[in-house]
Parts: sequence; C-alpha cells; structure tokens
Amino acid sequence: MNRSQSRQVVLARRSSLPRVRWVWLLTLVVFVVTAAVAHGAELNGKRVKIQGASAPGPKRLDKVFLRKYGPSHAKTILILTPGSPGSQGNFARLAPWLVQRVPGLGVWAVDRRSNALEDISVFLRDDAMSSLRYYLLGERVAGHSFKPIRQAKAPYIRKWGAEVAMNDLHRVIHVAGRHNHRVILGGHSDGAVTVPAYAAWSFHGHPGYKDLDGMLQIDGAEFGAFDRYLKGTDYSPPYMTKRQAKRGLARHNRQSEFGVAGAPFPVPLWTVGVLPEISCQFAIEDPQGESVLQSVVPQSVRKLIGLPREAITNEAFMGVYTTNGLASAFQMRTGRLAASGSPRPWVNGPDSSVPSVCRTFTQEAGNGFEWYYSARLDVDLVQAMPTLAPTGATRYLGLHPRYLHDVNVPLYAFQTSISGGGVLRGTKEFIRKSKVASHWLYQDLQMGHFDPLEDFPAQNRFVQTVTPWLRDLVAGEDPGSRGQPVG
Repeated sequence: MNRSQSRQVVLARRSSLPRVRWVWLLTLVVFVVTAAVAHGAELNGKRVKIQGASAPGPKRLDKVFLRKYGPSHAKTILILTPGSPGSQGNFARLAPWLVQRVPGLGVWAVDRRSNALEDISVFLRDDAMSSLRYYLLGERVAGHSFKPIRQAKAPYIRKWGAEVAMNDLHRVIHVAGRHNHRVILGGHSDGAVTVPAYAAWSFHGHPGYKDLDGMLQIDGAEFGAFDRYLKGTDYSPPYMTKRQAKRGLARHNRQSEFGVAGAPFPVPLWTVGVLPEISCQFAIEDPQGESVLQSVVPQSVRKLIGLPREAITNEAFMGVYTTNGLASAFQMRTGRLAASGSPRPWVNGPDSSVPSVCRTFTQEAGNGFEWYYSARLDVDLVQAMPTLAPTGATRYLGLHPRYLHDVNVPLYAFQTSISGGGVLRGTKEFIRKSKVASHWLYQDLQMGHFDPLEDFPAQNRFVQTVTPWLRDLVAGEDPGSRGQPVG
C-alpha cells in the first residue's frame, strides 16, 4: 500500500470515529429520554378503561376507568377506590408518593362508571374563565351550553348501588390479579367501607376475600363507623329488616338520585363536583389576583364555603374552601388566610398547600369529585350492610354479604378525627367477627378527613405507617400486627 493509499485509509477511519460516537451518543440520549418518559408515566399515571359488568342503563356505560401508577412490571397492585363523591383524582398526590416509597408496587386509582356521564368538554380547554362561564354562569362556550344530567334522562342511576359497584370492582381486581399478581384492595371514606364489604361479598358463590392479598382502609369502615356523622340525616338509622329497607328506599327515591351520605347539599351535586376544579384553575392561573369566584358564586354556596366579606385572592378562595369547617368531610390542612392584604392572600401551610391540593382537581378534567354519584350506593353501603351479615334488608335490596366470618386477609386501617373514633371501633368489630389475624391500626386525630391523601409525606402519619405495611406485602411477608390492639 503506497503512502497515498495509507493516508486515505487513515482519513476514512478518522472520519468514521465521530459517526460511531454519534451513534452511541444518540442511543444514550434515546435511552435517557425513554427512561424519563417511563418514569413520568409511573408517577403521573396512565389512564385506561376496562370493560365493566352488565348493569341497568346503556351498554356504553358498562366500563370502568383507571389511572395506573408505578412500574408496568409491578407484581403487587394496590387498587384504590374513592369515597363519596370522590374520583380517582383524589389519589393524584398519594399514589405517586406510595410507588416512590414501595419498590415493586403499582397503584390503580378507580373511577366509577358515572364518570362517563360528565361533560368535561370546556374543562379540557384549560381556561378558568371559560369553565366558569360554561358550568356555573349558564353561558354558551364554543356554541354549546352545559346541560346537567337529570333524572328523566338517566333513571337507571337509581339502580347503581352496591351490586353494580362490587361487580365493576370485581372486574378490575380480576384484571389486576392476572399472572399471579398480588392484589390489595384499598379505599378512602366510603371507598374504605367498600373494602370489607367486597371481602365478605358472594360473587355467585365465590368469596370476595379470596381475590385479595391485603385490605387497606383509609378513614372508613363498616359496623356503624360513621353513626355520629350521619345522625339526624336520611342515612340513619340503618336498615335491618325488609320493611325498614322498603320504607327507607321509598323515602330516598322521592329525593334526587344524586347524593352522598350525610346532610343534603343546598345545591345540586354536580355543582359540588365542578366548583373545586374551577377554583383550582383560577388559583393556578392567577394565584394572587383578586378572586373571581368570590363575587359570582350563589349566596348559598358562599355560606357553605364560609367566605369572608372582604376581597381575597384566587388561591385564598380554594384555601378557604378546604379549611372553613362547614364541610367536615372535605377538610384539609392547606394553610390559613392572611391577617391582612387587599385582596387578602393565602398562607400555605407546612402540612399541605393549595398548589399541591389542586393537583387533585386538575390532573385530569372532571376527576376531583364525581358529579353524578348515585345516592343508592351510599344507601346500600352505609344503611343496608352495617354488620356485613345477611338480613331481610340485604335480601330485599339484592345485596350479597355472605362470608364475613371467613375473611382472613391482612388489614391496615387508619383513622382521622371525622368519625369520633368510629372508624377504628368499626374496624375492630370487623376483626373480631372475621378471621383477620394480621392487622395494623393507626390514627392521627389532628388530621381531617382528606389529610391522609393530601398532607406532605414528612407530616403524614398515614403515609409513614402504611409504607412499611405495603413493603411487607410486596415482599410476600406476613406483616403481623401493629398499632392499636383490638381488645
């Protein structure tokens, strides 16, 4: 090879080196970006839907919505069901915190089938003023007007009780449990009431508890856990006989088909569904601007929220909404109203904050609260099955609690201040009447009902105590018993 040829070979080799380096660099960049996207999906969740059970109403509504958090290869799935009228967005903060702290855990947050009835078209525009005009002021946006669902258009919702909810949840658990994956069923508030009810339920002779490897109850339970909260409302006293159930159901059927256990709201339930989301849109767009909602919401809603007379900021409106004390089931430690200012601003707290909580209501349009929650579901869960035993009332209402005394699944339960101790009293009674041998029972009576879902982990007694319990289950170990004794 002559010198000219040798030089050409050397130059060719040199010119190829950068290309080789660029190929490796490009590969590395693609890997990093892909890993970042995958990590983002793990923490932000991926929305999917699955086929639900057959139920009264159009077949197009036979579907359940989920948001999946955590690694796709997770071998243990925690299914979280929201309370009434909660939605899967209630777990937008909690779910990422849990998958970050418990390697190998996936979290599936559930939306009930009525989610499909919500008109979220203008929320998808992500513009607070458009949302206000469309949903609360009755104005047309993009040529359309908001038309809430009425009884005449959806009479089947009165039949969306516990049987429909259990059958839908059974479908979700079946999908989660494929390939021998462990399944933990959890919930908040009335979603927590669902947990022992599912375990005791008979699915055509198949016990619900046999689908589960763990039960997690966040501030909810059967056995009269919410008796103090419900006293004096149409959801008290419980039904034990066919006659009581028949009369009680007739009374409920004279009222709106949309409602939740407790005192009635002075406004339609869909209003309670859209207001926090609109409030958060304003709080995010212009947190220190003068509140737009303060002057336009109805007087009845202003009293419910407990708004001051002087002008406050957009962020402060949402802050007052979460801390006013008039709606105890919606309490969060987001901070306090500043002593002065024009408009008066919000001082975010050390436990939680308005920007953090607003992740719950803006992560996905329409998924902070359920607009069309079926009152029948709370009738069945709270009034008709307080003892999880077959009665004349359960038979009349078509409910199937059968296996209470056989349930033998590890249990974690957490209690805040809302029930006056009722949640752990009810949980302990459930343990005594079942075969549950492994149980962790904790409380923080300084926390409000929503605080376990929203308080920052460093201040969150629930997150701190449930994490090691979940780690034990993911590792396939027996968690044993901790916390309060059953007695």
